[in-house]
Amino acid sequence: MEQNTSVKSLNNKEHREVVRLKTGIDPRFLADTLTTDIELTDALFDLIDNSIDAARDQILNGPHETDSRGLPSNYSGYEIKLRFSRESILIEDNCTGVGTQTLEENTFYTGRRSDHKYGIGYYGLGLKRALLKAGSRYGMITDNGDYQYKSRFDMAAFASDGDVQLLAERSPSTDRLRTVFVVSSLYEETTSQIHNADWINSLVKSLEVRYSIFISKGLKIKVVCSLDSLTDTSFINPTVPQLRNELIAPLRQKFEFGGVSCDFETGIHANYLFPGEYGHTPKCNEELTDQYGVYYIFNDRVIVEASREKKHGFTTNWHSEYGGFVCLAHVTGSSPKDLPWNTAKTDVKLFSPLFIKIRENVEPLAKEYRSKAKKLINIWTNKETKSLPEEQRKQIFAAKTGVKKLDRSNVSASTLTTHKNNPNNTSITTLLAPKETKSPTLSTAKNSVKAARNNSNKHSKSWKTILPDYFPMSGDAIFDHLALEATTIVISEVPNSASLLYRSLFEAAFKAFAKKHSLHDQIKEHYYTKGEGRKKQHDSDYVKKRTLDLSMCAGWIVDNDSLYPSDMKKRLSLCAKRFKQEAPVLNGLVHGNRVLGNANDLFSMRDATIELLEFLADGKPNLNGA
Repeated sequence: MEQNTSVKSLNNKEHREVVRLKTGIDPRFLADTLTTDIELTDALFDLIDNSIDAARDQILNGPHETDSRGLPSNYSGYEIKLRFSRESILIEDNCTGVGTQTLEENTFYTGRRSDHKYGIGYYGLGLKRALLKAGSRYGMITDNGDYQYKSRFDMAAFASDGDVQLLAERSPSTDRLRTVFVVSSLYEETTSQIHNADWINSLVKSLEVRYSIFISKGLKIKVVCSLDSLTDTSFINPTVPQLRNELIAPLRQKFEFGGVSCDFETGIHANYLFPGEYGHTPKCNEELTDQYGVYYIFNDRVIVEASREKKHGFTTNWHSEYGGFVCLAHVTGSSPKDLPWNTAKTDVKLFSPLFIKIRENVEPLAKEYRSKAKKLINIWTNKETKSLPEEQRKQIFAAKTGVKKLDRSNVSASTLTTHKNNPNNTSITTLLAPKETKSPTLSTAKNSVKAARNNSNKHSKSWKTILPDYFPMSGDAIFDHLALEATTIVISEVPNSASLLYRSLFEAAFKAFAKKHSLHDQIKEHYYTKGEGRKKQHDSDYVKKRTLDLSMCAGWIVDNDSLYPSDMKKRLSLCAKRFKQEAPVLNGLVHGNRVLGNANDLFSMRDATIELLEFLADGKPNLNGA
């Protein structure tokens, strides 16, 4: 019996063989694992982050300028396009293309972190996750200057069982640096989202925040929707708020921790007005409310926006005295792995030692802001002045704070002077560090022609803003509010926006002028008998209902120079002719048919036509000669 058993064991050993057990990752499981906890928007941001990393690499490898944090200060020339169509999503950039070694060894390798200096992307994770989130079939073209690569593949290529390989066709470079990724065979959820207008609007708003810093440095991002017969294009604009420099000087603090630099800028939202300021109304700050709070910005990429949560360092309850509060926390590290953010870049790592140290700085800065804001508010709510007329209270606020900004829309008939600071308010004036200035005398309807002459002595070429502080008011609410804003807009900073406002000023001035002097019918009659309206086939009902527009008024004023005061007739006639020439340019800007060449174009236009605007705003026409 024992002999038979040993023989049987020997036979079993002789027939022993090795069997291959299949291992790997099912591509669908991989997709679910990587994409379950992220939104489609976050996946698309991964692709944009990779494009920005490529742009930064190229900038840092050549002659370049950096900002105070050591990051590139100029991304001009780099563009990223995100396009949605019925059957695909495409993202294209004109950056460097993916490097040969990076593409062949790292790009589609799961879990290998980015090695980009000051990077914000996760090659191998972010890219793969983005593709898998949207659909199941993919295409790629990338040209890095050495080679161009083209590839078509599907989600099975991401499995690691060796049965499917990801292949690319390599050819000589076309000398057009770019990278294009296309996702097709979109999932039903993806298709539903990209066809939803609210989702698209939400995406655009998120892009405006997340990439604000890069866009303000010259990067261009656009979203193209070709879902129906029409194509809509949205150009992304930066929306992270800037800080005011007056009233409360920005509070700054900086420290370093483990090779990461952290600096804070805290202050008043650039568009926020305190109750005592000219221009403030109960509703003027309402639309800004969602922008107050803490912003965490990692390597120029906004991670957290406008948070007032305890987890982000704002540990006290929100109070009205925090109104206008903005804290910009810039966290900068040459190695992305050192930054305390999650892999989806949707939040910070709350219990990271670095972030714990970072957020400890927020509350002291917030309290210091509140303390200074409270002293400003007390100037307005002071018992001694609370019973005074509002206009007198605002004069006192302006005098004690040194703020020059004036709202002339409701004080055109008054002369304001700045009162000297009350010695009893030393603590307030020391805190706010006001400069003792005198507000200019405001021109009125009684002296507007004289004011125009005075303004001509203070040559318009020295005005950096669209209008100077002493520009005469018309008494018309619409014009005066536009004019007030025009005294704060620096032309060189936003020339196209300034041009739109300059056009609006003229149109409002013409309408107010026509209404004030009962010229509405005369202007329309001129348009249809002598002006461009002669060519129109408008019926009588249309003509009767039609309101005045800029072109109509520009032609009329040129042919009615008898309206001008005799001592200004020559100059105003030249102004009117120049404005008639420029009206089509301004109309083209409004209708999106053109852009302004540069700020000098508006300076030239403004300097040549400003006296006509002054006349329309508050001049006395010679109606007997009209």
